Amino acid sequence: MEKQINDSLNLTLARLVDHSPYLNLENGPLREAVKVRLAEFSEYLWKIHLSGTGGIRTTRINTSFFDSLICFLFEKASRNYYSRYPRLDFPMAIVAVGGYGRKDMCPRSDIDLLFLYHYKLTPFVE
Repeated sequence: MEKQINDSLNLTLARLVDHSPYLNLENGPLREAVKVRLAEFSEYLWKIHLSGTGGIRTTRINTSFFDSLICFLFEKASRNYYSRYPRLDFPMAIVAVGGYGRKDMCPRSDIDLLFLYHYKLTPFVE
């Protein structure tokens, strides 16, 4: 069961990543691809929970999916920014807090993120 869950999770993420080279942050396709993958993942999560996966394991799978999704989107945004402003380097970190930070994010829960950056607001942070 564990292998099947991990394989399905990796497949869902792979579908999202497969589309990334063809999508641009400034237009709609990336947003639509993410919406589709979120809907697919939500359905998948519900199915595995109904098939007997416990609540703790379900929340961990959910958290892992959103970790990968947020990392993917952050990297995509960073590449986009640095391709336009290659000489501007602004350190920033995204920190998961709340239930998400504890790896205990329930399905359909909000995502609590803390954006840490230098004292000055920059175009990268915006």
